[in-house]
Amino acid sequence: MRYLLIDYGASFFKSVIYNTEELSYSKYYTIPSPFTKDSLITKEALKKIIKKIIKNYSEIDGIISCSILGGGYHDNLYYSWKQKSKYKLKNCIISGLFEESSSFHLHSHHGGNQINIGILGYINKIPYYSNLGDTNCVVKALSLKKNQIALNLGTGSQLILTSDGDTKIYSHFPAGRSFHVFNELFESLNLNIFKLFKTISKEDVISSSLKINLNNFPQSRDYFQGGFISEINEGKFSYKNLLGSLIKSFILQYQNIISERPKDEILLCGGISSKLEILKDLFQFYYPENKVLLIESNHPLTFIGLSAFIKELLI
Repeated sequence: MRYLLIDYGASFFKSVIYNTEELSYSKYYTIPSPFTKDSLITKEALKKIIKKIIKNYSEIDGIISCSILGGGYHDNLYYSWKQKSKYKLKNCIISGLFEESSSFHLHSHHGGNQINIGILGYINKIPYYSNLGDTNCVVKALSLKKNQIALNLGTGSQLILTSDGDTKIYSHFPAGRSFHVFNELFESLNLNIFKLFKTISKEDVISSSLKINLNNFPQSRDYFQGGFISEINEGKFSYKNLLGSLIKSFILQYQNIISERPKDEILLCGGISSKLEILKDLFQFYYPENKVLLIESNHPLTFIGLSAFIKELLI
């Protein structure tokens, strides 16, 4: 069977064909997520994007996807996790498209009652199956041991661990989205914070002196009126000190939880961990009692998790 896997991410919508007989992935396709600029989307606009993705493929036996947790529909409009709403929202980004279908359901990853993967409805006469949670797929792909902590670092970030046989997910840590807020300043100067990050060394981060609260958007973990920068001193307010302090604050925000498990391995995964090459060494510096490992994979963990769920839950 050839399944089209789609990951509806905050920054990108990614897709690939997964062949269950060959256990192979082929023909990756990526487009920018509409949520990089907007926080709302209509059902019609979303269906148009999905059909654009499908158009790149042939011989599809079914579609299975995952998406960010949070958000929901009011009437024809999807309110993303970025958007506050006065309405009581329902369904996830994909299940809401099939609300009129006789096989409509909401998967348990998104707060519904469906445990297995079943058909939601059809797009272009292709069966569209349950939409799963992206973090759940990452957890599935990692298959954490009891002495491991995973940090999934992307637009948002999550700390994932196992305790007494259960998986615990600490979510809404500020990450890429918070950096984008600071990038608003740099863009006004025709600069790009993510390119500038690559000029920052490990020593720049360790010697940085600014205190930065990264909770600069309402959905972040400890949001209260916005983020801030403190301990600004004359002769110390350089761009390298600012960027080094941003990275340091990002790393240290997990300290309270990690300090309770000093012997656990820390597994770094997600887009930021691969793009900021100094992160692994810096995490090792700030958490010296833990062994820090960078998870490197030929395929996104969300797709590895989706394919594992296909084998386990598809009915």
